[in-house]
Amino acid sequence: MSDHRCMRHSMSSARGIGVVSVMVCLALGVAGSGNSNASETETRRTSLPSASSRVPTQLSRALASECTTFAANVGATDVIVDPVAKVGALRPIVAELAAHLDALRFPPDLAALRMRLRRHVSDASKDLATANTASSATAAFAAFMRDIDAAGLTLLRAGVPCLGNPAGLRSAAVNIPVEGDAWVVTAAFGDLWVSEKYLGRIVRIDPRTGRTLARIDVSPNPAKAYPADGFLWVRTQADMVQIDPSTNHVVQKVPKSRFGQAVQRTWVVDGAMWLCDGSTLVRVDPVSLRQVARLTLDFPCFEVYARGDTVLAWSNDNAPTESGREQIAIIDPARNVVRSSLRLPVDIGLPAIVRGRAFFVGDGTAKIIVVDLDRGSVVATRELSAPAAGGVLLARGSLWVPTADVRHVVQVDPETLRVVRTINPAGVAAIAFTAGKLWTVVPDPLNLLEGFDINGSK
Repeated sequence: MSDHRCMRHSMSSARGIGVVSVMVCLALGVAGSGNSNASETETRRTSLPSASSRVPTQLSRALASECTTFAANVGATDVIVDPVAKVGALRPIVAELAAHLDALRFPPDLAALRMRLRRHVSDASKDLATANTASSATAAFAAFMRDIDAAGLTLLRAGVPCLGNPAGLRSAAVNIPVEGDAWVVTAAFGDLWVSEKYLGRIVRIDPRTGRTLARIDVSPNPAKAYPADGFLWVRTQADMVQIDPSTNHVVQKVPKSRFGQAVQRTWVVDGAMWLCDGSTLVRVDPVSLRQVARLTLDFPCFEVYARGDTVLAWSNDNAPTESGREQIAIIDPARNVVRSSLRLPVDIGLPAIVRGRAFFVGDGTAKIIVVDLDRGSVVATRELSAPAAGGVLLARGSLWVPTADVRHVVQVDPETLRVVRTINPAGVAAIAFTAGKLWTVVPDPLNLLEGFDINGSK
């Protein structure tokens, strides 16, 4: 497996809303969305220089608190669908932020920092001032995000933990700015595909150069992407969107409701699209879109994962502790039957499979669980050094697990289940591996792709 989305429901409060991201480069160089080829525009790698003066601890804490409050206030507008109404709700929030920044006392040697922050917030306010139609409000929201993103980067570069890890900005070999609450990254067709949630698009990036190759409008809230049968399928809130990677154009949008009224989570591999539909697992031919099979499960299907001759479907009871109620079914895709099922102690995220064993981590817990797929039983468990964020990636013979504090990725030896290394990105919502690097995508408040050299891994 070359990519993994690790943030799920349990991480939404940690991510907050699209408010502060690394957009200094993009604010100047990125045009609008659409099925556009963007090879002429190279996404510059951020240099992220140090601030000239250290922000005093008390001021740093006050600014970090403002970031948290602002994120929560903007997050409360996420339920507003109408763009004009959303912009109207954002205006007083930005005005309050501006007033609070004016009230903070900056030392004389940080006057330039205060001026830059105030300018970004003032620009954000101007972005929202005159939007009174759906199209102008949509454009205003995008511009607002870019200016607030720039304010957040200014704080992070100054060492303020504005919903992110300032030190993590410097720990990566490569930093590539993205946009719009970039919360999922997929490695496919030699490139990175980043799902930008709030802009309803997926962005194709060359991991070797950092160039943005295409920005492709899909549907609202794009999430996981799956390479299959020469195409890229993107799961969005309502649709499965098929993209031709040779042209970067959308081939078709298929409503998930076509295959069942309760369809949410999906997985696509060569020759099979699997969809959770209530307590049923549906198999669809991704070429003809004909239904191939419907498998009845003993539990509500929360998530599905497929790879080669292995298909797994499992439940999730949202329990914060070890309830023991979670169930997983092991499916034989050759016969389209449930081969076995078992209970697990905790809610789990997406697995990595190594030599007939599936490695899971408890979502929001520190437990790693190993399931023997032939025997249909748990054969090992171990406590990690920190709670995990719900998923496992296999790369260079090791397991890579994001932590629930969205600040670390730990490398785990699959033989001993011991943590052998910790990577400290600026933040992490998802991870992928390609072009010799481990990639983390940092959602709002950073909107950043970070690439880490993992040479020396098993």
